[in-house]
Amino acid sequence: MLIQKRTKLLWSPCAAHCLDLNLEDIGELPVFYNIIANAKKITTCIYRHTWVLNLYRQYSNGRELARPAVTRFKTSYLTLNCIKQQKNALRSMFASEDY
Repeated sequence: MLIQKRTKLLWSPCAAHCLDLNLEDIGELPVFYNIIANAKKITTCIYRHTWVLNLYRQYSNGRELARPAVTRFKTSYLTLNCIKQQKNALRSMFASEDY
């Protein structure tokens, strides 16, 4: 109905939304699904327990694992990147006697 009234109406999808949908599809591939699921488990474990979060912050010099993002699925990839960057801090923390 709208297109009948407005014949010159242009339709352009949001690029961020399209990218988010692509990342969602990629995240459902078996090769990535398990990796993202494990990263979510690690992040949930750390952020669910205050003492583990405080211990992580000691080993990572106060850095955060999960960063808020505008899109839902982009957050998963940002978290994976943070885990990769903090790999040594995470290994040290989980191997420490404090843990």
